[in-house]
Formats: sequence, C-alpha cells, structure tokens
Amino acid sequence: LELANTESFRQGQLLISNETLISFQNVSLSYLAEASGERKYALRNVSFEIKKGQKIALCGRTGSGKTTVLNCLIRLYDIDEGQVFFMGNNIRNMSRRSIRSSVVFRVHNLSLFLLEIGCDPAIWVHV
Repeated sequence: LELANTESFRQGQLLISNETLISFQNVSLSYLAEASGERKYALRNVSFEIKKGQKIALCGRTGSGKTTVLNCLIRLYDIDEGQVFFMGNNIRNMSRRSIRSSVVFRVHNLSLFLLEIGCDPAIWVHV
C-alpha cells in the first residue's frame, strides 16, 4: 500500500496527522444473504493501525475479509459501523476520487502447491 500522489496532500486538501496513515476503528460491514435473508458480516469489529512507512500483509483463508478491508478503504463499500481514517481524515468526509487517486495496492499472486504424503519434494505439482 503506497501513496500515489502526495502533492494533493501538501495543497491543504487533506489534514495530515501524526504517523498513522490508515486506521480502522471497530469497523463492521454486513450484507443481506439472498438465500436466507439474514444479515451476514463480512467484517465485524475490525481495528488496526498502519503507520507511515510500515509494510503489511493481509493474510487469511478465502472469504476471511482481506479484499473487503481494501474495498472499505477506497470506499467501494461504505461500512455499517466504526470509522476508517486515512491520513487523519475520516474517509466518510473524503471524496472517493481523492482516496482512490492516492492509494496503490500491490497484489501478490499466490500459487498453491500440492504435495502427496511420501512424495519427493522435487516433483511438486504446480496448480
């Protein structure tokens, strides 16, 4: 995660706060499940901070909310509860355009490797 254009921040469009770049505070996001009609949580009470210069990795199983966190940051989804701050500003008070033009994601493509028990590691199969 990197800032794409810091010039807009220097022009007073955004408040630059301390060393915290991104802060999620008790963030929850839910959706209505079509099949059951019940509310399902994609994120529930998520809190973390990312400081300037810090490198992070969002890891987890499929469906654990990694992409949802990023989509909330760029306001592809608006959260139900909690607050998200970007450079000291509540993202609800920022335009989607200013956020999206300021953030770059580096997505790492993962490969799965299958290994049969008792198999020689030299002949792993790339899936």
